[in-house]
Formats: sequence, C-alpha cells, structure tokens
Amino acid sequence: MTISAVLPVVPVSDFDAAERWYTTFFDRAADRHPMDGLSEWQLGDYAVVQVFHSPDKAGRTALNFVDDDLDRHLADLADRGIDATEPITVAKGRQRLATISDPDGNQLSLIEDI
Repeated sequence: MTISAVLPVVPVSDFDAAERWYTTFFDRAADRHPMDGLSEWQLGDYAVVQVFHSPDKAGRTALNFVDDDLDRHLADLADRGIDATEPITVAKGRQRLATISDPDGNQLSLIEDI
C-alpha cells in the first residue's frame, strides 16, 4: 500500500458556523467545496483539512499542526478572536504546544519544535 496524501475530516454540527470559524482560523476561505456540507483547505501538496457536516460525530476530532513560529501564530489567532491555551513544553523539552477548540469542541494543537 502506498499512501499519497492525508485528508483529516473534522465533523461539525453547524456547517455554516464552522466554515466561518475555520475561515478565521486559517485566515482564508476554503479552497474547495466538493459537495454540500464539505469544505476543504489545502495546507500543502499532500495535506488537506476537510470540514464536514456530521452532527453525530462533531467534537470528537483532534488535529496537530506543526508551526514554525508558535508565538506569532498565537498572536495572529488572538487578533482574529481565536483563543488558545498557554504554550506548554512537551516531548521531553523538544516541543512547545498550544491547544485550540473549535465551536464543537474539536481539538486543534499547534506544535513548534524547539
């Protein structure tokens, strides 16, 4: 088996509200809407985040994003009205991590290598 891309799905209960929130989080509109109730943000050549209307599964997803400047990114998010936890040191002192919850409680973590 060869895996060529990763497309994590974030289930949400209120699709329109979630699309607005993720547009704010990513600081841009979705790249695609391949079908009703699905928006996609292309983050890299082989990395796409999908936000999908699925109320029965909403709030159960955790995503980790590697960030090269955690403090700057957290400040930018705060300016856009998205709060995160204070960064903590993890991985035996090799990384810093801050966590954000979307309106459904899906967890998004930003991780910076030290």
